[in-house]
Amino acid sequence: MSIELHLPRDHAFGPEDVATLSSALEDTLRSLRLIDRIDPAVSMVAERLIQLAKHGEWDSDRLREEALKSLWR
Repeated sequence: MSIELHLPRDHAFGPEDVATLSSALEDTLRSLRLIDRIDPAVSMVAERLIQLAKHGEWDSDRLREEALKSLWR
């Protein structure tokens, strides 16, 4: 199942960027065993991934790892 990312309007992401973010989001949610896409945690993860991408991180594995780390701080 695919989820739609609601990207902020203050930053432009290209199609490859969106694909990377979507992949990282799916991988992160799978790692967290989050199935319910309406769970507020899903939005938290997506927001964190977007923040990381805005700061220049584009490796899908590192995005996932950093998002997971940030949840446990």
